[in-house]
Amino acid sequence: MKSSSLRPTPASLFRLLVFFLLVSVVTGPHAFAQDKTAPHDLAMQLAALCTPAQKAELMKDYADPVRTDWHYIPKANRKGLDLRKANGKQRAAALALLDSGLSKQGGDTTKQIMALEGLLAVLENAPERRDPNRYYVTLFGEPAASGVWGFSFEGHHMSCNFSFDKGKLVCATPLFLGANPERVVRSADGHPAVGSRVLGPEQDLAVELLQSLNADKANLGKPKRDMKEGGKAHAHERRRIGVAGKDMNAAQKKKLDALVARYLAHLPARYAAEIRKQMKTDELSFAWHGGKDATQPHRYQIVGPTHAIVYYNTQSDSVGTKVNHAHAILRTIGGDFNIQEK
Repeated sequence: MKSSSLRPTPASLFRLLVFFLLVSVVTGPHAFAQDKTAPHDLAMQLAALCTPAQKAELMKDYADPVRTDWHYIPKANRKGLDLRKANGKQRAAALALLDSGLSKQGGDTTKQIMALEGLLAVLENAPERRDPNRYYVTLFGEPAASGVWGFSFEGHHMSCNFSFDKGKLVCATPLFLGANPERVVRSADGHPAVGSRVLGPEQDLAVELLQSLNADKANLGKPKRDMKEGGKAHAHERRRIGVAGKDMNAAQKKKLDALVARYLAHLPARYAAEIRKQMKTDELSFAWHGGKDATQPHRYQIVGPTHAIVYYNTQSDSVGTKVNHAHAILRTIGGDFNIQEK
């Protein structure tokens, strides 16, 4: 039975998200690390809470082409179980599943992104389009400790995609995280505070690295309006341009490593460590397009043989503040979704 009166307001959802953040502080980076609940068990717990009609939306074949149909814009239609149509227990189970594929930092960040949707609903007077429950979860294959399966959790400014094989997380890309606004300049009661920055370090660490480098080599001119990664099953940006890691001094390499570490810290430590071994500093390159700092439209990329990081902040926020709308993505070159590019 549907009733708009039963749907939480943006402010009440924000308070719920804050509760989950506080719980994560107490319970640690992963709930399943404490109670031994593995991602596949959390996935099956979610499925068990669903009606047959909801299961049809939630569960797809692992080989279904929709697994690679992703985007970060507020699309009208998406794959998966619509959390606007889910009850409280189902939404909580979906968030617990999302947390199981991320680190504590990653779990906190995704919930903060959802909370920003509640703020946008107020600032834009668009409660339907900017509903903070407007996120979707999909299971691919049969969640189990053996065999392959995966899940996705996505909506506006978020696309998290996980692939498992024999109980091990083997791919967590594409991982897209966005923030509108990048810095909150106008807020409302019960919403993220003025000055809040969900992806602040992703911008600040890059500026520190840029300003330590030779601008003529690192800064490659005016950026385009936005990245071309959205909706693509495999990474678009693969060029190793700008300044090579092997040509940086020790201090500059340390700044590059810190920036890469910030992205990987959204993911479970064991998986992140495996990716970091592949992203050897000397094999990476860093390129910036934009002004001398973050006050002008800008983008940057870090590209190596195996992975690419792309960041854009070129657009205004919802109240007209320029350069206040961030998009960031981590990709596995030729291997997103644990699918080898042909």
